[in-house]
Amino acid sequence: LDVLVLGNEPVVPLSIMQARAIGVMHMADEGKPDEKIIAVHIHDPAFLDYTDISQLPKHMSSEIRRFFMDYKILEGKTVTVDEFEGAAAALQVIRDAFTYYRAEENRLRGWG
Repeated sequence: LDVLVLGNEPVVPLSIMQARAIGVMHMADEGKPDEKIIAVHIHDPAFLDYTDISQLPKHMSSEIRRFFMDYKILEGKTVTVDEFEGAAAALQVIRDAFTYYRAEENRLRGWG
């Protein structure tokens, strides 16, 4: 499950940070469903008050969409980006990912 965390400060790779899911972007990557959780860094004063993707400026949503389209195209992949859904849908995607992981944990870890 991929999460894009919005914030103003650079973050060192593999950092642990507290974030709030505010939405989900549904994509199709080479025909396969691929959700991207959109979250905000809750310790960044510029983003901490956002609770739903609908609160983001339209231009920011367009930039997020364009970023995902471009980086997949650079990988030589066919991608379509569907509409964004809000925080409730994002939380359901996260719950579904946890359920899938719990059911498949042994196989995913190579233990089964």
